[in-house]
Amino acid sequence: MIRPATSDSNSGTRKALMIGNSEYDHAGRLRNHLDDARAIYSTLQELDFEVTTLTNANQHQIVRSIP
Repeated sequence: MIRPATSDSNSGTRKALMIGNSEYDHAGRLRNHLDDARAIYSTLQELDFEVTTLTNANQHQIVRSIP
């Protein structure tokens, strides 16, 4: 789902949604999803992003996390 940018998007705040899921219907199970999610989270924070992290989220949870 793509949503248009809001007027808030020009505020200078950089936001990231990081999703670390381990199980996929057609791709099997990922073994290191939590370690990978933590590494990406840390890197994004170092780059001054405000990071929202979801792990093992379903589609409903992902959509609700997007402002």
